[in-house]
Amino acid sequence: MANVKINDLSPASAVTDEMQFEVDTGGTTSEKVTGLQIKTYAAAGGGGGLSLAHLERSADLAIAASGFEYIPWDVEVKDDNAYWNSGAPTQIIATAAGYYSYSFVVREAGVRTGMALFAINKNGSASLVEDTKYLSGETINFAVSGHLLLEADDYIEVGLANFTGSTLTITDGVIVPTFIWQYLGA
Repeated sequence: MANVKINDLSPASAVTDEMQFEVDTGGTTSEKVTGLQIKTYAAAGGGGGLSLAHLERSADLAIAASGFEYIPWDVEVKDDNAYWNSGAPTQIIATAAGYYSYSFVVREAGVRTGMALFAINKNGSASLVEDTKYLSGETINFAVSGHLLLEADDYIEVGLANFTGSTLTITDGVIVPTFIWQYLGA
């Protein structure tokens, strides 16, 4: 098992094993998230190397009770191929047809009872991935990774639904909401 800081990922990172990410919370301790996996493949066009985007959300995002919000990313840590555009901050664009891997992590500081839903939607409507958490006095914590097959110019958006009965606030004070996107090839 590897142990790296999420901000230390670079094109030279060839990861094939389960990883444990240590996320700096700004305090004296760090949060640890396990199970995220990224693999290195040739970039689009056969140029070799890694083509990826690493996006984060730095500002708080409040999701009303019974509400759904796409996450507007506001920090571009890395973007090798114009996957993200700040003019449409919720959208991550497939610049070439093929397979893409993704890893997403978010956690809310509060304790909740009810249900929360994570979703990846394609082109504004079609749900590609969903993960539901049923909470009974717990913290909302999503750490999701997988692969998608997309056409060139498809876009995805990452959203959260809140069915907990009160406003859910995603904040960077606990774990920075992070999305990592990588082109794997056709």
